[in-house]
Amino acid sequence: MRVYVYTICWNESRVIDYFLRHYELIAARIVVYDEDSTDGTREILTTHRKVELRRFVRSNPDTLELSKIAVQNHCWKEARGLADWVIIVDSDEHVFHPRLTDYLAEQKRAGVTFVPTLGFQMITAQFPEKGEHLATTRTMGVPERNYSKPCVFDPTAIVETNFGGGLHSASPVGRLSFPARDEVMLLHYKYLGLDYVAQRYGALNARRGTVDIRYNWDYHFGLPSDHWEQELADAASRSTNVAARGFSPSIAHALPSWRLPPAERGSEPHIIKGL
Repeated sequence: MRVYVYTICWNESRVIDYFLRHYELIAARIVVYDEDSTDGTREILTTHRKVELRRFVRSNPDTLELSKIAVQNHCWKEARGLADWVIIVDSDEHVFHPRLTDYLAEQKRAGVTFVPTLGFQMITAQFPEKGEHLATTRTMGVPERNYSKPCVFDPTAIVETNFGGGLHSASPVGRLSFPARDEVMLLHYKYLGLDYVAQRYGALNARRGTVDIRYNWDYHFGLPSDHWEQELADAASRSTNVAARGFSPSIAHALPSWRLPPAERGSEPHIIKGL
């Protein structure tokens, strides 16, 4: 089983070790597009034996969002015939299954080509200690449909992904086959303490382009710190241990929209369009 992981980053020195520690367990190759980090991120990445570091250049200097989508819709095509699966994520997102490598091998043998992930907003009051594997040590989370993403697929079976903004949707073209049920989680580690998320989003807000601002893309980067305090408290009150014995992500989540018949989807967002 060969898995390639792709991500885009900027000034992630505080969290990139957690990302690498998670994916080095399953990935044969980790490709990182870095947008001129100045905080030591590049130095960390260049020392990792599985990382290929590339420079992220905005295809449109006025929009970070569309420039990211342009990379995400094409970077994986080089893995055709080389990787069994590709995973495309942000640097605070950890694809997780208790036995992910075995699970993907089973799905490959069953002819599955696209694995949707169920999103969980992970909660921790304090920034993690150095050396932690977050999916093992920080396991309290809240099921969030908006964080479910179509980010795991067979690159040889798929012709085009046609991702939407933030990888929150896709209109894939190719040989599509999905698991019988959803078991893979996408653990979103935004809330590594209140101070961290407020500072991080403030820095990211300054990097939005004029087009991003015009269309209100990534507006959440500019929300005030008291918003994050309230949201964190609310999420913490609803969180559950995703590593608990007998925990089922598909039961914890409401039935995802891609599992509903088209007539029942209504206006609800669905991450895989056209099914």
